[in-house]
Amino acid sequence: MANHIVWDAFIEEAENEHQTSLASFSKRQAQFMKDWKAWQERQAVQPSTSKGQGKKGKKGTYDDKEPKPLKSPKVRMQRGEPTNFLRLSAALKIFCGSSIKLNMLPIHFSYKRSSDIRDYGPVYNFWAFLSECLNKVLKSSNFNNWMGGQIEISMIFTLNLVISLLIFFGVRAVLPVAENTVAKALLEQMLGEGHEASGTVQDAMTDLYAIQRVQLGPQVSLVLKRLSDTACAAICRHHNSKRPGCVHLALQTNPPPGSQQLNDFATFFEYGLLEGHQITPLSCSICNSAGSSLVKVVLGEKTFYSEVINLFMHVQQGITSGTRLLAEFRWMIELDLVLMEDDIWNKLYILRFTTSRYLFDIHAPNKPQA
Repeated sequence: MANHIVWDAFIEEAENEHQTSLASFSKRQAQFMKDWKAWQERQAVQPSTSKGQGKKGKKGTYDDKEPKPLKSPKVRMQRGEPTNFLRLSAALKIFCGSSIKLNMLPIHFSYKRSSDIRDYGPVYNFWAFLSECLNKVLKSSNFNNWMGGQIEISMIFTLNLVISLLIFFGVRAVLPVAENTVAKALLEQMLGEGHEASGTVQDAMTDLYAIQRVQLGPQVSLVLKRLSDTACAAICRHHNSKRPGCVHLALQTNPPPGSQQLNDFATFFEYGLLEGHQITPLSCSICNSAGSSLVKVVLGEKTFYSEVINLFMHVQQGITSGTRLLAEFRWMIELDLVLMEDDIWNKLYILRFTTSRYLFDIHAPNKPQA
């Protein structure tokens, strides 16, 4: 921001000074050539020997120095420099802005942003970033301890899973056409055919259905906690949209016949992992910033911003078993404000400024529900 302001304030002055310097450069260059030729003539007629030749202050002696050539004037401020500074700042933010604490994610977020590397060019050992990724993975991988390096563990586990799936489908294709009974028996053993899964490939297939894009952090408390009124209203509205009249709120008058009262309690979690990225709800954040709870949701052509207030699982007898992770949001809408004229920040999305306001009306149309 400071660079952009400085350039806006002084760029025209710098360009005017450059034009003025260019206009007088030809005259100063002509004067230099004249002085230089005069100096050459003085050197040519200078006597070969003379007493006191090396003393200072004598005309025609060695104190008569050669005139120095003039340097061509150059503009001291370029119009494209602020953008280059912003690109450098964006690159530094990508590569150096990650947390170095083991209990915070993402630890090596910058190494996973190939699109950012393409956008901002070869910065910070660009050509070695693949080997650096592997190095970080090998150093941080610990499948029995998820306190640190969770993104690296997720990446290497996903890689192994994909390899196992390729092997699995390859073996499935070969099994019906096995040339001899020994090969077929080996393939069946690998796949766990006809008995409890015991093969590595079969275990990988079992894990495939267990792994979700969303993974849970530890529970806030072993005791169920009460939901907020907003969350209760949203859950009730959701259930009734699927099965009209199936649940009602505790204080609702004249509930539909046959409906059951909504369970006001749920299991809350400290954080969740969405495709390896940690989302810490605002209610569990220990920092003064809500950065780890901010999310962007794209539905169709519309974009919504929100703060995650709580992450929880809710059980409603006969309706939901509590296996789906739910989130309570505080929704925001982006304001169409221009902070400055000819704003170049929007060209660099990682440094751009956006302003939003809270959307307090929970019944606003075309808004995703909690």
